[in-house]
Amino acid sequence: MNVLGVLSKYQGNKKVLKYSQSVGDIITGILQTNKMYQTDYDNICMMFYNKSLLQTLKNIYYYLENNTHYKIESDDKQTLRSPSAILYLGQNKNIGLDCKSYSLFIAGILSALERRGCKINWCFRFASYNAGSKLPHHVFVVVNPNTNNEIWIDPVVKAFDYKKQYYYKVDRKKLN
Repeated sequence: MNVLGVLSKYQGNKKVLKYSQSVGDIITGILQTNKMYQTDYDNICMMFYNKSLLQTLKNIYYYLENNTHYKIESDDKQTLRSPSAILYLGQNKNIGLDCKSYSLFIAGILSALERRGCKINWCFRFASYNAGSKLPHHVFVVVNPNTNNEIWIDPVVKAFDYKKQYYYKVDRKKLN
């Protein structure tokens, strides 16, 4: 599947939005970036679609798992990327993708499928794995949030629907 061939070519352009960001800035940035690239995701979403929602989610997860590399970003350099940047840079094991890029790509596809009429209840889940902190340091996508049928799509953990226990979460889908 040549997803990059459908997207506009990655140009390598960078724009600094903020030199010193907070977690709130990152959450807002993720939500804004998800909306910014709607047309790109509209152009590729059917490449992942299956009549079965579970299979659609697996198609997205395994595409990322098989075609990109995970690399955590440092706290002082956080990036938000277009779909073509996510896929292009994700192929390079020295650059790779962090949880924000994975989540943006997954959410972008799900949002595009929603715009085509698919009924998908999803959210970004911002999670803290530190017992004494409500400050999220990780983000992933959850389908059917806050139900007994949650499906977690998080290529960082290397297993589809793996539920790594967190101490605190914030679920968001759109800007308030």
